[in-house]
Amino acid sequence: MTKTFISILLLGLFHFSLQAQSSRDTDDADMKKIFNQAVIAIKSNQYDQALNFLNKIILQNSGFINAYNERGKIYLVRNNLKEAIADFDRAILLNPELGESYFGRGYAAFLNKIYDKAFDDISLSIAKGYTEYTAYYYKGILNLMKNDANAALLNFTFCLDKKANFAEAYQDRGSAKFILKDLSGAIVDYQMAIQLKPGYALAYANMGSVKKELGDYQSAIEAYSSSLLYDSTQINVWNKRGVAKYLSGDINGAQSDFTQALKLNPNYLFSINNQAVVSAKNENNSEALKYMNNVIKAQPQKGEYYINRGYLKELSGDLGGACLDWKMADSLKIQEAKIYLKDCK
Repeated sequence: MTKTFISILLLGLFHFSLQAQSSRDTDDADMKKIFNQAVIAIKSNQYDQALNFLNKIILQNSGFINAYNERGKIYLVRNNLKEAIADFDRAILLNPELGESYFGRGYAAFLNKIYDKAFDDISLSIAKGYTEYTAYYYKGILNLMKNDANAALLNFTFCLDKKANFAEAYQDRGSAKFILKDLSGAIVDYQMAIQLKPGYALAYANMGSVKKELGDYQSAIEAYSSSLLYDSTQINVWNKRGVAKYLSGDINGAQSDFTQALKLNPNYLFSINNQAVVSAKNENNSEALKYMNNVIKAQPQKGEYYINRGYLKELSGDLGGACLDWKMADSLKIQEAKIYLKDCK
């Protein structure tokens, strides 16, 4: 399966507004007034003041559901995840149908990298009526993490139905389409993402990967170059552009890009491996072997690397060393190794 990038953003998750009174909330006019003051403070980003109001409400009325929900949202904004989860738990306990609290708890789980819990809660939030675009967006992200590109495509589409100018959702829907081999559809979505967000380095990078998949290496190089223009720190994009250049026949350009990737991260195995390929192409077998030795040292259980190093050893006249590598590849269940081992005694 082709792997690509997704956008994971810390979005403005909630539209802070006065909530409708829940069945367990108070009819006390003073409490309602304080709650309204809290919401006004939240809208002005005066979170300390809002917390004071909400704490006062909860202290006096432990059944005021929306006070827990709003306080949980503030804790989320401040990345106080433990406190946020506790408040959403309390709100859900008091009102199991409050979809917004399920989303808040699910998003907190997402930030804690508890992705199964995040998926369950965000799915529940939608089922219970919280149908903001953010809920569909994060469910789509989690679908991609679960390798369910079809479901991701559906949820990103629901998201875009709610928020048509959401560049990140187009970018990520493009990635779902890419995985599903709808390359023309992926291009359309990446183009829309770039139109909505000029300078969107990630969308340009993914556009390059689609173009490379289509065999249009020059267009791929141009897209990768645009991505690097806006963000030159992307190690994987330097490497991907190098691959596109190699495939287009620009060996020196490929080597330059792999070198730049390794300047940013000397341990980036993809570029180390690719430098070995370029060195072998340039008939510099000793240099290629040096790179392959480094790759195998870092990933000694990856059998394909032994195939490549064995081939380089054979070219260098070391058939015995080549056979040892191919035997190792065979022990690591690389079927191709048996073909190479036919040349070994």
